[in-house]
Amino acid sequence: MWRILAGVGMCLTLTLVGVALATNFRGVTEWHVRRSMSAVSAARGVTPWRGPPDARDGSRTGP
Repeated sequence: MWRILAGVGMCLTLTLVGVALATNFRGVTEWHVRRSMSAVSAARGVTPWRGPPDARDGSRTGP
């Protein structure tokens, strides 16, 4: 009997998680696109031979 109840409980839990993910899919996608575009725009101004500037004192660290 406990196996049946455990199976029903698991099915309900997975169904609710699936519905929540499907409902919020567009919001998560838009958040990810905004985050990716901000990361790309920040990295766009960095040239490969100079590296990113140090935000604290303007000097470059590394090779």
